[in-house]
Amino acid sequence: MNINSRNNYSNVFSSIFSSSSGGGMNNFLADYASIKNGSYGKLMKAYYAKNKTDVSSTARKTATYKPNPAKKSKDSAETLTKIKKDADNLKASADTLLKTGEGSLFEGNDRDALYKAVSSFVDNYNSVLDSAGKSDTATIQHRASMMASATQANKNLLAKVGITLNDNRLSIDKEAFEAADLHSIKSLFNDNYSYANRISSYSSYISNKAGAEGASTTNTTTNKVTTGSTNTSKDSADTLTNIKDSTGKFIASADTLLKTGKDSVFESKNDEDLYNAISAFVTDYNSVLDTAGKSNVSTIRQRVTMMTNATQSYKNMLGKIGISVDSNNRLSVNKEAFQAANKDSVKSLFNESYSYGGRVSSYASYINTKAASEASKANTYSSTGSYTNNYNSGSVYNDYF
Repeated sequence: MNINSRNNYSNVFSSIFSSSSGGGMNNFLADYASIKNGSYGKLMKAYYAKNKTDVSSTARKTATYKPNPAKKSKDSAETLTKIKKDADNLKASADTLLKTGEGSLFEGNDRDALYKAVSSFVDNYNSVLDSAGKSDTATIQHRASMMASATQANKNLLAKVGITLNDNRLSIDKEAFEAADLHSIKSLFNDNYSYANRISSYSSYISNKAGAEGASTTNTTTNKVTTGSTNTSKDSADTLTNIKDSTGKFIASADTLLKTGKDSVFESKNDEDLYNAISAFVTDYNSVLDTAGKSNVSTIRQRVTMMTNATQSYKNMLGKIGISVDSNNRLSVNKEAFQAANKDSVKSLFNESYSYGGRVSSYASYINTKAASEASKANTYSSTGSYTNNYNSGSVYNDYF
């Protein structure tokens, strides 16, 4: 009998007893893998540590545990929950339209199904603008504004497929949509650099930010003993942390350049301000390539490729303002050449609604969200030692605890 893989023990024993043993014995033997790989040991430590804590918690609570005050969000938990839900729905409807290959709405000839998908996108887009518009969190407001700007930039194209823009809200005319050219619809909702792709990235960022802000409304240190979860992502916890940190910095650098109005670096009379902002963008961009380039998660690698492809497509324009792209897709900026460059050219690359800066920032936002999602993956037992239901082994122990 070949039982070289420790993960197969439960299957071996389950098959032996499946016809003759009761459900309890079958479940118990199915958990043999958890004992072998150490998960059960973690559970026992968590359980007895918890009991020990319960006995002496009153005596130790003041002396040992010092809860940190929560960092309160500017938005209420209810507002953030609504924003996150709406942003998740918008991303889902955008991703439905962006799907390629088998199962793509653009592969069949069902115009009614395509209309329903686009109509859902329109409704969810409006919901995000409504809920995010009530936010007092600057970064959520900013991304919602960028969504609106991207929509405004595509206003004429949207109108050609029966989608009109009024006071930043979308509406769709079914008859006009179904009579529209399919190629025009696809260019808006199914191509790699399409309008829908950009909206998907913005909504992903908004969802991630609302989730993080929501956590801050209840983030306190308690006296509960935890053991830490086992990460089941293809990337290590350190790799994912580095990716989140680098993309977070890069998004902030891009936002500095994308900012409009009186506080924009393009309104500053000090040339050093703009150069420093560009230099930070370049440094943080390269950092994202370094960290996310080490990822084993296919969707993260895909967005890194999309970032570098976008950079390659703007290579000549970047070169004209003193920013070069090397053979490894890394950026570098020549200060003298940059400061001698036409500032309108710089602005068109980094400050306009559908600019290079906005595009690569959107990809970084997706990577940041995906890295956070990967980091949250837990194995059979959670940080408190309870069963997470991610796998088929471990349930028997929850019956006892």
